[in-house]
Amino acid sequence: YWGIAAGACATDGSVFILTGAAKAALVRLDAATGVEQPYPGNRSSIDLGTIDVSATFPLNPDRPAYGWQAGAIGSGAGLPLVSGTGLAVRGNTAYVSLYFEDKIAIVDLTAGAVVSSLDLTRPCGVALDSVGNLYALSHTVAGVSGAVVVFANATGNPTTLIDTGLIEPYDLAVLAADAGLVVTDFAPSVNQVGIYELD
Repeated sequence: YWGIAAGACATDGSVFILTGAAKAALVRLDAATGVEQPYPGNRSSIDLGTIDVSATFPLNPDRPAYGWQAGAIGSGAGLPLVSGTGLAVRGNTAYVSLYFEDKIAIVDLTAGAVVSSLDLTRPCGVALDSVGNLYALSHTVAGVSGAVVVFANATGNPTTLIDTGLIEPYDLAVLAADAGLVVTDFAPSVNQVGIYELD
């Protein structure tokens, strides 16, 4: 019904489901009943759009394909896809990583619409700390190491925190009391979860 579920986040009595396949969208459910909570206009989801992946991310037979990347790229030209790869929610705002669009969409959950975005190359996991800073993963591209960045107050340009030792980073979380970051890396050569201190 919703396609591939790429992420989920629970807050204030609601569960938000991010679909990551041909229709990238944000669905809201009642946490107690599992019933859909419609957005304005009685819409069941917030549409995050589609793009032509073949124009922006052409198939490269020489590039190793790990898991979801191989499935996302597919084999046909003109495949419509926005790969939603990360989700964080705070209050009435959601932050959604759109991998192939090189941006993090900022969604007003009350209006049910994308209101702004943050630029980041191949974003994946996103997470908020207790004061509203947004941490995000920039995935490895063309041999350039992935990175962990932070958008102060979830606005503006990112500051790089970690840019070495990440091969195929995918998701991250902020530890309690902002004590550090947990970063997953699913590259076959490492296949690990790393814990990093925050200064």
